Amino acid sequence: MASGSGEAPRRSILMKGKGRMTDNLGHDDRAYHEYLQQQVYAKDLGLNVSQSHSHPSLRISEPYLNVTPILTSQSENMPDLGHDGDEPDPNPHQDFDFYPQMEEKLPKQVKYDLFVLHMKKVTHEDGNTVVICNYCKKVFKWHKSGGYGSYRKHITNSHPDAQAKSSSQSQIPRYATPNQQLFKYSDAKNREELARMVAVEHLPFSFGEKVGFNNYCQRALNLAACLVPRTTLTEALENIYEKEKKMLENFLEKYNGRVSVYADIWSDHWRMHSYIGVTCHYMDNAWAIQKRILAFRVFDEKHTAANIFRHLRIIFTEYKIENKIFAIGFDNASNNTAAIPALIELCKPYLGGKFFHQRCACHVFNLCVQKGLKTLEQFIQPIKDALYFLWKHPSVMKLWAAYCKQNGKRAIRFPRDVPTR
Repeated sequence: MASGSGEAPRRSILMKGKGRMTDNLGHDDRAYHEYLQQQVYAKDLGLNVSQSHSHPSLRISEPYLNVTPILTSQSENMPDLGHDGDEPDPNPHQDFDFYPQMEEKLPKQVKYDLFVLHMKKVTHEDGNTVVICNYCKKVFKWHKSGGYGSYRKHITNSHPDAQAKSSSQSQIPRYATPNQQLFKYSDAKNREELARMVAVEHLPFSFGEKVGFNNYCQRALNLAACLVPRTTLTEALENIYEKEKKMLENFLEKYNGRVSVYADIWSDHWRMHSYIGVTCHYMDNAWAIQKRILAFRVFDEKHTAANIFRHLRIIFTEYKIENKIFAIGFDNASNNTAAIPALIELCKPYLGGKFFHQRCACHVFNLCVQKGLKTLEQFIQPIKDALYFLWKHPSVMKLWAAYCKQNGKRAIRFPRDVPTR
């Protein structure tokens, strides 16, 4: 099959076996040329690739199963003998394009970028279809059979920023939703979420410096995750506190209903500090009870009624709820009761403050129980003394543990008596 002057680029490939090429390529001829390209690449690399190692996506019909291609431009000065050993080719080293020019098949993601992010297809009433650029509104002719090169060239040359934006999306979710965004690691987000976890789980501020935790994050979650020192974590917690407090202030300022608050004061004798805690309780739009912490602050002054009122007034003014308080809960300490008249004057509650002061139910129950136990004091006091003796002497506690083990029992540490609880 000697190549003519006009058909040399298409017909200078020798084939042994059945089948032949035509200018009008069918499905099998297209697959055959893909097979030829694979064999040529393998021969250039010095590989011996058999037909059994061909790409599984190729489907070569039966007439080409025994074809042995010989590429004249890559052979070692071997002349073209023609079809079935006919006359040799007079131009054995003539260059040719052995692979037919087929339409480029774009990936689905590239088509999505073109016709969703960058361009849109519009069909007019006369049936004429055009493609319009989303940025400069330039109109292109629609190619029904494909051919998106002009569209891509326009986006690349005229709108490089938009092209770079779509090209940067290297991670495509396998089960993505239309509103799902691609994950991008953020060091600031990492610090914020770690600070929230430390606050919720009551972890130490040095948790972000733990070697095991950082190894877990970097090896299992994200290689870009970096260590968060305690100073950085403290700063992140302060920022979260300020942001959450501002959101709560705005919400309570716009809240149309009434709220109830509870306040308590306690002392830490080890650190030599006293604290005041104030919580807020209200009903949301779904009639569900919500609670928030308004304040947790140091209270080193004397626990007088005037000082209690002053601290509460500052907290109520910060959140702008002094005119929205329905009731306030205290324990039964006399200083708390003495602060109620001043709070009623500040908050102006309903019914003149008749239901404003709500005493702590737990403290009321404890007073009732303590009153009843006084009648059994002669029986209870020896038990208290024995337990105190066990707590005070570790050697006695060891004897107690050995005695329990000898009798098949488990030694336990008895709780201490707390009369106020």
